[in-house]
Amino acid sequence: MIYDDEWADETDMHRLEAIRETLHQVTLDELVKLGEKRFPVVTDPWYEDYSQLLKGHPHSRFYMARFFQEDSEEYVELVYCSETNSGMWFLPGKGMGVLQQEVLSRLAVLVERM
Repeated sequence: MIYDDEWADETDMHRLEAIRETLHQVTLDELVKLGEKRFPVVTDPWYEDYSQLLKGHPHSRFYMARFFQEDSEEYVELVYCSETNSGMWFLPGKGMGVLQQEVLSRLAVLVERM
């Protein structure tokens, strides 16, 4: 299931508010450590995408947000690079993917307002 494709109006508002409340700037070192925990095996197919996001933009500003799924105890993490308008979503232990354009646009607005 791709979580950034499910931005229905009501859900969208709740998620955006949760993201706005938790969005914060993170260092590249923090993201590297997070990647080490998230990808204990470097042959993970998503390791390369995550690694490229970080290595390709070592001087960029990265942001992270975390929000809980509605009616669930699971949370989603977003990693966003404002300078390249790119990022990934993670549902720890279940899935991950590249952020789609609609979500990137909304994150750009949130970061601009910070």
